Amino acid sequence: MNNRSVNLLGEKIRSIRKSLKISQEELAQKIGVSNKTISAYESGRAIPPTKILLRISKVTNTPLQNFFSEKTEKEDSEKEELLRIIKQIGILKRIKRVGWSLKGIDQVESVADHDFRTAVLALLLASQLELDREKLIKMALIRDIGKVGIGEKVWESGEKKVSSPREKVKKEQEVIKSIFGRKPEYKELFDLWNEWNRQKTKEARVLRQISKLEMVIQALEYEIAGYPSEWFDEFWENAEKYLKGQELEPFFNFLKSKREHERSH
Repeated sequence: MNNRSVNLLGEKIRSIRKSLKISQEELAQKIGVSNKTISAYESGRAIPPTKILLRISKVTNTPLQNFFSEKTEKEDSEKEELLRIIKQIGILKRIKRVGWSLKGIDQVESVADHDFRTAVLALLLASQLELDREKLIKMALIRDIGKVGIGEKVWESGEKKVSSPREKVKKEQEVIKSIFGRKPEYKELFDLWNEWNRQKTKEARVLRQISKLEMVIQALEYEIAGYPSEWFDEFWENAEKYLKGQELEPFFNFLKSKREHERSH
């Protein structure tokens, strides 16, 4: 074995022992060697014979091949951190879009459903709008993560605001920080979330238009499914507030004509 392999094996023995909360003395007693021998194995100053390694494997209930894996304790920790983040974001799949719920619609879409189709629309529309496609998609996927902690709330009805968006942003910001922390590799995501909420860049403004388009597409689908058309007037009014005179108004007008066609049949 080369020095790197010896050191890796020692690190594995130490890591597995500590994960099981076993002291060097306890492990030494269980496998029939001295404390100093265990210390030498873990520091890479000595290589455990095969029969000793088999004893360690049996005592710790660890497959022998795990002692020779390149995976380190740090890598395990990083994977645990990634899993934690993904599990938290997964909550969006269980948060229903409250505007539809209040109308009494069955099988209401989730926030994750809405965000996914918004991201796909961003993917398809970015080039014709001469926007940074990757940035637009990332922003579409990151913008609602704060709802993991505060849920989905109604803050607009038609053209009117019914609650404070400033308070909403403040609470979502706290959630975002708790999920991603202050790790440098997540700074880009946090910056994109801020850019979305400030609505100062073209990408942020157009993404809001895309989100509103997805909303009325969903409304149209509910109407076609048989729900009363008047239930959805406020959603169309709200979308028009953001799309009138903007880049995607022609697409919105096309959707309105589809709605009128459905109403007349």
